[in-house]
Amino acid sequence: MSWQVPGYDEIRELGSGAHGRVVLAVDKMTGATRAVKYVTRRPDLLKAEAETLAAVDDPHVARVHQVLDGPGDAAAVVMDAVEGHSLREVLDEHGALEPAAALLVLKGSLLGLGAAHAAGIVHRDYKPANVVVQPDGVSKLVDFGIAVPDGETGRAGTPSYMAPEQWTGGPASPATDVYAATCVFFECVTGLKPFEADSLADLQQQHQSTAPPVERMPQYLRELTLRGLAKFPAQRPADAPAFIRQLEKVARKAYGRHWERRGVAALTAATAGLGGGLLLGAGGATTGTGTATTFASQIGSRGLLGKIGVMPAVIVTTAAVIAAITGVAVYSASGDEPRPQAVYTPPPAPAPVRVRLVQEDTTTERVTIATVTGIADPIVAQRVNATLRDPVDAHLAEARRQRTGEDVLKLDARVGLQSKDLLSVAYEYSIDPADPVNGNWVKNFWTRFSVTVDLRSGALLDAADMFPASSLPALAERLTRAADDQAASCLVEAPLRLEPDSVTRVLRPVLLKTGLRADLYLGTEEHSQACRIISVRVSYKAVESLMTPWVLRSARFR
Repeated sequence: MSWQVPGYDEIRELGSGAHGRVVLAVDKMTGATRAVKYVTRRPDLLKAEAETLAAVDDPHVARVHQVLDGPGDAAAVVMDAVEGHSLREVLDEHGALEPAAALLVLKGSLLGLGAAHAAGIVHRDYKPANVVVQPDGVSKLVDFGIAVPDGETGRAGTPSYMAPEQWTGGPASPATDVYAATCVFFECVTGLKPFEADSLADLQQQHQSTAPPVERMPQYLRELTLRGLAKFPAQRPADAPAFIRQLEKVARKAYGRHWERRGVAALTAATAGLGGGLLLGAGGATTGTGTATTFASQIGSRGLLGKIGVMPAVIVTTAAVIAAITGVAVYSASGDEPRPQAVYTPPPAPAPVRVRLVQEDTTTERVTIATVTGIADPIVAQRVNATLRDPVDAHLAEARRQRTGEDVLKLDARVGLQSKDLLSVAYEYSIDPADPVNGNWVKNFWTRFSVTVDLRSGALLDAADMFPASSLPALAERLTRAADDQAASCLVEAPLRLEPDSVTRVLRPVLLKTGLRADLYLGTEEHSQACRIISVRVSYKAVESLMTPWVLRSARFR
């Protein structure tokens, strides 16, 4: 009988071969289920990897409990047995995750990376196969087989997720792991890797010099993605905790302070249909029926992976046993041609977002309000409609103070521009006196306002969001020139004076299909009631150098 770790009862063997075996066992003293990996060759490699993992004490990292020497060259490591499914399996099943679920996975994995970074360790191989999604939605980072101390050089990793510096053998740093985590995040949201190619040379070129295709991401996630995929380590968040802080800001803005609840619900729903799976902290793979599953070796590993030779279940370093994973494509960094990657079918296109103009009439009010339907994420849908509604309610409250008796308040809504990412609605309201003969001008007034909303996040976009501060002097000059041409009769009373520091305060922009309608709310005693709001139109071409780039792109490329 082969040597066994004392104090454990073996439940079953998960895989074995010429150089080792993996078993599921129970601690006799505590009753806890553990994974035990035995090797009979190069125990020094097993111990080195186990020591690396043992230095990282965090609930988001698979834990090492014991490392033991056996007779001769035998050794064993006792680790957590982790229930759940690999993120690779989840993505293969669903193609992509809801953004809130992807943010949750990213945060959990970054917490594990952060613990490693605090211990001076760089993982170097963050990828979906090395993230375990547990039934409660908590993700756990596994497989530290090619981890190195911060600053160590070397060319190793999985090419689809390798940072630019890894391709040239540059020093590894926490920013290296941030890059890989962002690649995985991109894949979680879109169902596609940020860069894909038929050869290693082309893939390297893309990672090192091609701009990330962030247009595939929802608008509110693009800045986060760009930061994480910066080509130079110094331009990325310095480490996992820094990236988590940025992630939290984005998630709270999009989903509110309880965003993680949304993510947990979506993530657990995504894993619910995958069946039972046991991911064991020590290697070897088992399906839901107990059948061993092979797992391809990593590239450039200084550890046991690819060296132990356990068949039919290949031992996967000191961390992860992936349940029921198939079709995993792994490249060789030595210059060999990559194995063909599985082609993942992207999720079905969401239903189109539709704008409805809803009548909310009473005997003294004729009110039309814009609402949207068709946004897949209910949290974002709620935020979008709240953003559309809040300014309307504020203006209605103002108008109702002017209305008396049987006067009729009218509010009309018109859709200016609807693109994939933006919706701009123009409103105009007035009060018609019940007695038009004796009514006075104060009651018979009108005014305009607009609401532009980011359909990806529900954020309100005002003039300051559309025009950066550096463009305001030129914007003031161009709007003044347009007003001189289009509203000359009003400006006879008093010349228009637009100053750079006040232009965004008086400007109420409406995005249209062909350009911008600039409603200028002058609101001074120098202008008559009819001229206190003047509207001028400018083409996108006239202001394209002044607008925030993503707003301009969203408006022009519908």
